[in-house]
Amino acid sequence: MSIYKRPGSPYWYSEIIVRGHRSIRSTRTTSRRDAEAFDREHRKEITARAGKPKRASLTLDEGCGRYWIEKGKNLGWAEHVKRHLKWIVASGGPDLILAAYGTSDVGQLVAYRAAQGAGASGINRTLAVCRQVLGRAQKAWGIEIQHIDWKAHWQKEPKGRVRWLTLAEVVRLCSFLPHHIRLAVEWSVYTGCRREETFGLKWTAVGLERGAVEVEGKTGKRTVWLSAETRAIIEQCDRSQVYVFDRTNWRKHWEAARKAAGITNFRWHDLRHTHATWLRQGGAPLEIVARSLGHSTIAVTQRYAHVDDREVKDALRALPSLSEASGNVVPMKGKKS
Repeated sequence: MSIYKRPGSPYWYSEIIVRGHRSIRSTRTTSRRDAEAFDREHRKEITARAGKPKRASLTLDEGCGRYWIEKGKNLGWAEHVKRHLKWIVASGGPDLILAAYGTSDVGQLVAYRAAQGAGASGINRTLAVCRQVLGRAQKAWGIEIQHIDWKAHWQKEPKGRVRWLTLAEVVRLCSFLPHHIRLAVEWSVYTGCRREETFGLKWTAVGLERGAVEVEGKTGKRTVWLSAETRAIIEQCDRSQVYVFDRTNWRKHWEAARKAAGITNFRWHDLRHTHATWLRQGGAPLEIVARSLGHSTIAVTQRYAHVDDREVKDALRALPSLSEASGNVVPMKGKKS
């Protein structure tokens, strides 16, 4: 039997899953015996609706596990992907057929993450991983996946903030960091790489002869060109390891250094903002900043448009002078009525 009671409801509920078809109904009765009878009829109806068995499909648990093995564990932010996969399975249930995963399950996932205290950004990251799992199931595994309107479930995130450090603040922060974390921080400031791109960088992706490295982040692979500073950073790292940067106890060292340096309201991701801000202050146009950050469109980079107002001021000062040209220009005044 597959009957159960929900908190706050006196009625029994019947949940039937047959060959990927899931149906949940209230029995509208408080009697267990009557609920069991309802459940048997409910099963017959759903079984008939499901029709003949189709070829075997993966369960949600199996699908998430396969995605982890084939893709997730190789990503630079693998530790985060693993958590999201666990939440997806816990929300939908491990035995749910992947082909039956639909929009109601996505809504349940949103509610599950919200109940955990996740904000809009956290919920959207989980949805992104869920979408990747289902997309891979359809494209790589040949499983027919239900259509899901992802925009209907996407959470509106607050407008992005821009928090950055001055050169003196970065120097002070680095002075309190151990060598291996300082290298990662300096690399992030010089390149604008995200944390997962930095700590996920492997030596096999480093091309010192070419003068570039290939990093992989949430927007896919992109090329980061090496400057004299970034090349010097790379050359200080341990080549005997798989990954270029040692992330051992990075969070503990990061938090301790921030506190010691007196830097508040600052995240690792803000090192990326610092990179973009320094580029703008140096006169780099938004197109260059977007390319350096790996933004797909310049619209994402618009948040840095305000950083350097000198361009606007210089342009205004360069406007021709009407008074000098005519010699008798009089300021305009409103007519008296």
